Amino acid sequence: VSGPQTIDAQVVKDAMARVCRDFTELVAPLGFRRSNSRSRYWERRTDRLVYVIYFHRSGSSYGAPISYGVDIRVHFSLKNADGTPFGGEQLDSSSLRDSNGRAYHLRFRAETWSMYERCLEDLLRVTREHGVPWFERHGT
Repeated sequence: VSGPQTIDAQVVKDAMARVCRDFTELVAPLGFRRSNSRSRYWERRTDRLVYVIYFHRSGSSYGAPISYGVDIRVHFSLKNADGTPFGGEQLDSSSLRDSNGRAYHLRFRAETWSMYERCLEDLLRVTREHGVPWFERHGT
């Protein structure tokens, strides 16, 4: 009988860093820039507003990871150009569906990279299909 699996937290951390780097390249044509090289936060600035995309990794606020699964929830929000909150509303990916009624696949396995490409593609799709239109509706 084997005991519980020991999770190498560095593997999960490195996987999260890679998905953030790769997402940075994908959203650059949409005008988004990563706030710094280690963040999970992207922004697009206008004269009045800052459009914000933020990645939350499930379980990240509870210490060491309990599995190699990287499960991402995407948050879309707005700030005033001076950094103060704008309206307080935000949109998160947890309940969003694509045009066929399917959930976006925003997870992959850090130790095997299984489903990584699909996750990365769906991170961009949810941004294009829901995030950008939400920014346009709420930021006018």
